[in-house]
Amino acid sequence: MGEGVTFLDASIWRGQGGDGNFETYQVPRRVNQTILDVVAWVQQQVDPTLSYRFACRVGMCGSCAMMVNGVPRWTCRTHVQKVADGDCLEIAPLRNLPVIKDLVVDMDPFFDKWVAADAVFEPSQTRDEPMAPITPDDAMRIVADDAIECINCAVCYAACDVVAANPDYLGPAALNRSWSLVNDSRDAGQAERLQAVSAAGGCHNCHSQQGCAQFCPNELNPTLSISGLTRATAKSLLRRGRSMLTLRLYFAQRLTALIMAPLTLGHLAVMIYAVQDGLSVAEILARTQGSVAWFIFYGSFVVAVAVHAAIGLRVVISEWLGIRGIALSVFSWAVLVMLLVLGGRAVWTVTFAGGFP
Repeated sequence: MGEGVTFLDASIWRGQGGDGNFETYQVPRRVNQTILDVVAWVQQQVDPTLSYRFACRVGMCGSCAMMVNGVPRWTCRTHVQKVADGDCLEIAPLRNLPVIKDLVVDMDPFFDKWVAADAVFEPSQTRDEPMAPITPDDAMRIVADDAIECINCAVCYAACDVVAANPDYLGPAALNRSWSLVNDSRDAGQAERLQAVSAAGGCHNCHSQQGCAQFCPNELNPTLSISGLTRATAKSLLRRGRSMLTLRLYFAQRLTALIMAPLTLGHLAVMIYAVQDGLSVAEILARTQGSVAWFIFYGSFVVAVAVHAAIGLRVVISEWLGIRGIALSVFSWAVLVMLLVLGGRAVWTVTFAGGFP
């Protein structure tokens, strides 16, 4: 190496399956150097056994996606100077997918979820019939416009914390593809698709954290597509008149959330007022004694919290532990009754019985 050459300390994940560790290589820095250039230099100049994927090198195929300093990126389009921490880089395989070797992950689980989400076009006509025209100004075409630009690089899948916490979650890419097909007037598989994406691990598991939108190299917004699926599945339930329990629980949880929001703000406002006036706990309790208004206020809060918590716990147990049926219903009702009794007793005691016993 000539004088004046600077080096990067590139820590690259090496190993097979779940076993491995980071190994550090000194890589000469170059002008306009990409992360893929760094990986290729190590493979070509230092260790030819290093395994990784790439194809087009121009951001068209998405096959070179890796974790760079903990963030999923296309390595062919990511310049070292923009992401290096000083002279240090950490390059690892995409998270949320099994590692085959070094930087190569097994994409089968990613595409298996496409199948599970019924994200495959179901033709409504044969190849002998004329193709149905879809104009650029078609309303459904406009809605699906962004979703069709996905190239299946799995960056959004690696960025998704819900996938990390719940391996059964279908993931942003599969649900985004399903949304594009929901808006395809030529597709004949809508009923089955909406049923697939509303099942366990489907669109209702999304927490709307926007990690998929934040890191998508094509600047797509799968969260927006997933919210569209959520609305579409709710409408489908109403139309079909089936799974009414799921529908009632869905709307009950959102209604209680709407009730809790203003009540929580009201409670905070009262507490701020009390603190500013220097009121003690005894003085606050004295002002609530015998007040029907306070009893209704906090009683409503207890009811909303109890219902919301019982439904949320039911969903968590159903999705994470796979417990369903009568046992889950009995448990949910028990939790609801317990919270109502304990909360109601506390509100009654404070309001009408002179404080806690």
